[in-house]
Amino acid sequence: METAFRITKYNPLLRDNTGKYLKDEWTSFSDVGKYFNGTLFDIYEYYEIESKYVRAIQILLEGNCVDTIRVSNLEKFDVGDKMDDSLKELYNKIESNSAFDLNEIDNIIKLILREYIWCELESLKGDIKIKFGYDYYMYFSSKRSQGGIVGRIQDIGLYVE
Repeated sequence: METAFRITKYNPLLRDNTGKYLKDEWTSFSDVGKYFNGTLFDIYEYYEIESKYVRAIQILLEGNCVDTIRVSNLEKFDVGDKMDDSLKELYNKIESNSAFDLNEIDNIIKLILREYIWCELESLKGDIKIKFGYDYYMYFSSKRSQGGIVGRIQDIGLYVE
């Protein structure tokens, strides 16, 4: 039996009956500095949400006893000089089918969320998969039962659907 769910920053109570999200909200790292509902979206708010996604992935991997992930279907995007040095080093060395331990997962997630790369992440056994869609939708699937993991992710302020 496979368990699959979507993890987002979007409150499901703010969707209409077709699933359309009704609140005007930022959807990209490039939205930093823009206004939404009359409020400036600043880098600090962005970092707060980004850290929740990083923590959610840590919870998923730790809860499933995964200590190494493999990058697959990697796409790198030309981002010029926007990237800080700590991310640039990883950006330059990451390749499709390369494996990383959990010490580097945080920066891989940052590269994905900041739209420097796109890839899928999976456990070495292939029984855990994580990928990102557009607009900060994260998809998780596992061949294992997830027990209390969903509640732990919701406790950090993300929504599991």
